[in-house]
Amino acid sequence: MATMTIVDAGKAGAVQRLFDTGFNPFNYIAVGTSSIAVAAAQTALQGSEVMRQLCATGTEITYTANKATISKLFTFSGNSSIEEVGLFNAAAVGVMLGRGLTGTTAVSSGDKITFTVEITQS
Repeated sequence: MATMTIVDAGKAGAVQRLFDTGFNPFNYIAVGTSSIAVAAAQTALQGSEVMRQLCATGTEITYTANKATISKLFTFSGNSSIEEVGLFNAAAVGVMLGRGLTGTTAVSSGDKITFTVEITQS
């Protein structure tokens, strides 16, 4: 599980989401290839985005008290080295809520990996 940092754009987007029902929820999880350190000013994954998937509320996004858990099974169609994960509010581009580093995970075509992110409000 990656430790995710909520970035500046994600903080602004989360506040907007509270009051603007037209602002899409952060229900897309994406994985990419960069190990560049996470920084608050980042607005996208820093390497090549390998895959982005929609997560379903209730099954892949769950809530308990002050914590949301987002978990998605990825099935890869090619070879890559996964280093980062991010949460977004759109199928392409969109606003990034946060980004985390996963450590190096080499994947090949047909590999299946579940990526899980937890967000805790304290």
